[in-house]
Amino acid sequence: MSQSPLSGAAGDSSNVVSSSMAARRADPGSTGARLVALIATCVLLPTVVFLQQCEGKEKPATVASASTLTDFDEYSLLGRVIVKLSKAMAQGGAEAGGEKLLAQKLERQPGDPPLSALNQVRGAIASGELVSGEEALKKLDELDLDKEIADWKPEPGTDSAVEKIERDSFRLDADELRRDIAALRLIYAGHGSEVSPADSTRLVERQKWWGKLAVSYKKSDADQVRGETVGGGQGLVVSLMLAAVVIGGGILCGLAAAVVMLILYSRGKIRAHFVAPLPGGSVYLETLPIFMLGFVCLKIVAGSLPMGGALGVQWSLLLLVLWPLVRGVPWSSFRRAMGYTSGGGVLKEIGCGVFGYLASLPMFLGAVMAAFLLLMLQTAISQVLGVRAPKPDNKVLDVILGASPGVLVLFFCLASLWAPLAEEAVFRGGFFRHLRSRVPVVPAAMVSAAVFGLMHGYPVPLLLPVMTLGFNFALMREWRGSLIAPMTAHALHNATLVSILVLVLSGLK
Repeated sequence: MSQSPLSGAAGDSSNVVSSSMAARRADPGSTGARLVALIATCVLLPTVVFLQQCEGKEKPATVASASTLTDFDEYSLLGRVIVKLSKAMAQGGAEAGGEKLLAQKLERQPGDPPLSALNQVRGAIASGELVSGEEALKKLDELDLDKEIADWKPEPGTDSAVEKIERDSFRLDADELRRDIAALRLIYAGHGSEVSPADSTRLVERQKWWGKLAVSYKKSDADQVRGETVGGGQGLVVSLMLAAVVIGGGILCGLAAAVVMLILYSRGKIRAHFVAPLPGGSVYLETLPIFMLGFVCLKIVAGSLPMGGALGVQWSLLLLVLWPLVRGVPWSSFRRAMGYTSGGGVLKEIGCGVFGYLASLPMFLGAVMAAFLLLMLQTAISQVLGVRAPKPDNKVLDVILGASPGVLVLFFCLASLWAPLAEEAVFRGGFFRHLRSRVPVVPAAMVSAAVFGLMHGYPVPLLLPVMTLGFNFALMREWRGSLIAPMTAHALHNATLVSILVLVLSGLK
């Protein structure tokens, strides 16, 4: 295609153009249906973004928020890693000094939520484990809950009735922390035997892994609770090394593949197999708002379902990909238009997907670094303005660390199978196809990638790597015509990341 930057060599360009123009035709649909689909997309996309970005944001601290706090927040994960690695290094004769890193995480900013006081208690537990009982007592003495209560202020614009409820909850939460601190003082003063079984159980129930770490203080590693809490450091070291090998190997292979891809492109060996339709259709654009509507309905329903049920129900969204068939498109036309073809052969398309993914890794890694720089800039600006930016829950970590094996399998299948099947069909199969009927490949890839990224629930700066992936997947669709290559790349990316997370985080349970 003459408008595509992925066209073939000059010697065969006329044949490619003539054959492509002969095969081009407008997709089914009408101007009115297209207008309705565009309006629906413009309404549903902000709705999805709102639901995704608001889900899991920090809520005002209450008794429940403290007593049900998970072990999977940023500080708790860091604590597990440092304690387990410190014990493993100590057993190997190396000196451990992780308490300094944990102490840095405890520096509070004006307006930080009350739960950070809970983290200070956990910091005292870490100091007792990594330094000494005396250091733990010192940390506990530094925590002034009366001042915390006096300094507490509601969020701006909070209703007076709600403010009273939140203030009372904060006071109750502080009382609960005082009971924890009383038990911890006995433990780190060397009088752990004086802590009643009921208080020990309560400490573990409230503080989760940190409570186990405290009640097993100075016990033998043969103790079951002690072994479960501080053990596994050697396995964690092996997991981190394997992850480093996989990531490092991927980066090297990606750089090599990118160089090869550029050489092949410069020599005209890379040409587009995608045939863009003529302007005028609407059916494949309609698939996008239909999918968004289903996603919104799923988000509403999933809130009342257990985690496994919510993951299972999400598979039903695959049926929405068949919307063009409901609109009367014959199966053979639907299959060709969406890219459900074998292209140059299934194995060849899979190989192109792997090669294309590796070649796109340098761009993806650049986007990751840019995203983290944006996060750092956002944090710095928030601190200067005195604004506390709420941190979203990481549901991926919750699933991997807290879910049952069955739910974990469902999650892995959702990431490595459902996402490539559903998302590639909607964004690179239907939406990208409709865009290509009107604009060249690069703008079409950018627009489809932007919508693809916004559908995800990551913090806004972290959407950049997701959009970069979507852009590269769209180029693969243009290159191969078939969806097999972008589906393969998508599956490879998700399966690799989830496997690495499972490998590393399994040592933290």
